[in-house]
Amino acid sequence: MNWTQKRAIIISVPIALVCGMFYLSQSHTPNSNDRTVTLGHTVTLSVVDDKPGEKFAHLTYTNESGGTEQNVAVLPWKLELGNQKAGSFEYISAQKEAAAEGNYDSITVSIYVDGVLVKEASTAEDYGIATVSGSVP
Repeated sequence: MNWTQKRAIIISVPIALVCGMFYLSQSHTPNSNDRTVTLGHTVTLSVVDDKPGEKFAHLTYTNESGGTEQNVAVLPWKLELGNQKAGSFEYISAQKEAAAEGNYDSITVSIYVDGVLVKEASTAEDYGIATVSGSVP
């Protein structure tokens, strides 16, 4: 092997290594074609009453897919909605029974995002309705 051949190898090996490292670093850089999984927020809807014992409330609320559901629930009641995106609309409304029927004074509806209270409302009226709504930050 003559000096010219050795010089060509000495020069080309580091160049090949640098080019290879550059290529590998670029091949793992995300681009617009990559699919990324974005984990959303956990939204908790809750309805509680002020006295122990079995009571009922008529509920209307946003479900996991963003639709609306209605039912009669035993209190306290809670629904966790996982993977909710920022901007998702959330809603909970509860109508209490008359005090004599349910043996309670008030109910409170709440929306929590990732465990932090975002909105809350209460009613103490017979057949009163407490409603909260908002968007996930």
